[in-house]
Amino acid sequence: MNETGSVQSLSAANYIKARSCAEAGMTDCAIDYLQRALIEGSATVKQVNADADFANLRGTPALARLIGDQK
Repeated sequence: MNETGSVQSLSAANYIKARSCAEAGMTDCAIDYLQRALIEGSATVKQVNADADFANLRGTPALARLIGDQK
């Protein structure tokens, strides 16, 4: 795997980790990994808003700040 492939895999892994943390109710962990995924481009605000795994984060100040930072 080349370096670009490794970065893309890591970025995708960050989104998956964010989903797992969110499902487990670990808000800080989910926000941290989600921020990485958004910065790295493996997630979009639209995708996060549509993903049912992040439902328990909706309405939290942490997610609102993160989404606001991406606009």
